[in-house]
Amino acid sequence: MARILEATFLALSVVAVVSCDRGASRTGSSPEKPSLWSVDSELASLYGPLPGSGKASRPDSLETRVEVCLRKTVRAGVSSQTWVAVCGNVLEAPHAQTGWVDLLVFSDSAGSDRLVGQVKGLESGSFGVPGEVSLVRIGAHRHAFALSSSYMGMGSMIETVDWYGWESPRLRPILSTRLQVSNEGEIPCEEDSLKCRWEHRRLVVDSSDPRAGYFPIVVEDSARSDGAFLVAGAKVAFQEDSARYPLPEPLVPDFWER
Repeated sequence: MARILEATFLALSVVAVVSCDRGASRTGSSPEKPSLWSVDSELASLYGPLPGSGKASRPDSLETRVEVCLRKTVRAGVSSQTWVAVCGNVLEAPHAQTGWVDLLVFSDSAGSDRLVGQVKGLESGSFGVPGEVSLVRIGAHRHAFALSSSYMGMGSMIETVDWYGWESPRLRPILSTRLQVSNEGEIPCEEDSLKCRWEHRRLVVDSSDPRAGYFPIVVEDSARSDGAFLVAGAKVAFQEDSARYPLPEPLVPDFWER
């Protein structure tokens, strides 16, 4: 009887050792370290603490305040993207001095290279302050940065906008147009209806088909030139061969130069 109990004990001990070894093979390997990457860490590596100030990485090396002026996370198919605009405000700048904007797109499914698109050093605005940046949805799973810029001088003003869309593997310009132009500050229309000129352009994204790869844009123009009021409109589809929205020419030719 003692021999039977001893043999049973040895058998159970072998089973226990084998079980422990199998468990170790499953759990003994070092667990994967959680990724320390984040959009914030990437921005810190590119710009340092934000917001912050210092010499901008531009040829003029003007004292600049750098800050995130837009940050949005959106769906892009089965993954997500974070769209970030970093703005440089040049301090104590004169009227003609532009600010600058860097546009960055980060992906959560790009492996080790999470920064999947960037356009840096875009100059816009005046008095050292860059133009406004917003995010526009231009398709079922597509977005674009919209960077506006306006300038006033000698009684005239002009406002433009540029759109930058992402298509693997880069961020690229897809639209550039003038939104407003006017000389009414110099020549009021009530004083000289023939020489005063202005134009307003409105861009409306038509998302009536929410599944479309690219939404068309409705362009609405109104203007006054040579005493006449002008109105026009068009619907513009994205042209994939040129990778742009081919907008019509403005109603009023450029009459103002910066």
